[in-house]
Amino acid sequence: MDQHFWLTAGLGGGYFSDSSQESTEGIALVGQLSYLRGVHLWSLRGSVVAEVLGDGIADLGVLYGRRSEGPQSHVSASAGLGLVYYEDCPGGLGTGGCRSATSLGIPFALTASWRPAPVVGFGVQALGNLNGSHSFIAGLFILELGNLR
Repeated sequence: MDQHFWLTAGLGGGYFSDSSQESTEGIALVGQLSYLRGVHLWSLRGSVVAEVLGDGIADLGVLYGRRSEGPQSHVSASAGLGLVYYEDCPGGLGTGGCRSATSLGIPFALTASWRPAPVVGFGVQALGNLNGSHSFIAGLFILELGNLR
């Protein structure tokens, strides 16, 4: 059975709920280490959605999913369990009065990528985290490096 390891890095935009439960938009970043055996996909993911010099949210999670692939393509869906860290700075960073919260959440990801070479891939990823305090979603352009096929 084939085994593959790779790193994923991505940049995009996202939305998260702030302390008043209103939607806030920000820049999204993701870093992910993935292991694939057959159709089984395991990932360790860290992601951030934050305003520039303002509020932000981050998660660190372990995800399990399934994949389907063609000769140069990869499509997967995964979900898991993770920690979410939220920071709310009403006056902006450096003004004092920042509040933070940590909670458990359910991270998820949907990924589609084109892999023109065995060691590099380009794609898109929709990700997020559902939790009781500050859920978020994001869309990113991703780069994959590693043993892809």
